[in-house]
Amino acid sequence: RKARIAALLLLAFLGAGAAGQAPARLKGALSVEKGFRVLRLHGTPREMGYAHGHLLAAEILEGFETYVVFSPVVGGPKNYEARIVPMVRRQMVFLPEHEQEIEGLFEGIKGALGDRNRVPSLNRPIELIDLKVLNTYGDWYQFACSSFSAWGGMTPDGETITARNFDFLPSPVLERGQMLMAYAPADPARKR
Repeated sequence: RKARIAALLLLAFLGAGAAGQAPARLKGALSVEKGFRVLRLHGTPREMGYAHGHLLAAEILEGFETYVVFSPVVGGPKNYEARIVPMVRRQMVFLPEHEQEIEGLFEGIKGALGDRNRVPSLNRPIELIDLKVLNTYGDWYQFACSSFSAWGGMTPDGETITARNFDFLPSPVLERGQMLMAYAPADPARKR
């Protein structure tokens, strides 16, 4: 199975209400259970993305700016815009359902934050490409994640399995953002 887009922090979706207010039919919830944060998402990829973005909008923006824009590998806003954004536009391709989910994430952030949807260091609102950069950080910054994939005779049912450890250096924004994410796709064929 393909790995899910998850911002990581991040992280991150259904027709928004007023900025800062959750839509009446938000397809997700954020709770704390036994001391652990749990983000539960259900629905279509876009709906799950919207709920993710809406529920974690401020955290996603903070994580993006502090852990991506100002990371040592990126080197700040000018380098981010000149080097990282064009590279991700050229090299990263998303499956249609992942594209829908990340678009929902983007809409959820905008719906939750309204005019407060700003990345101060870039002097602009967060854009869809920024979320793609955030979600592919471990792919283009190839020195901090370990992963594996197995398929065929190496798995009980022959299906592909993939796991990835987010082995980055400690950071307060990453430590605060840790959570369990539970997905319940609306499409019965996508349920696990």
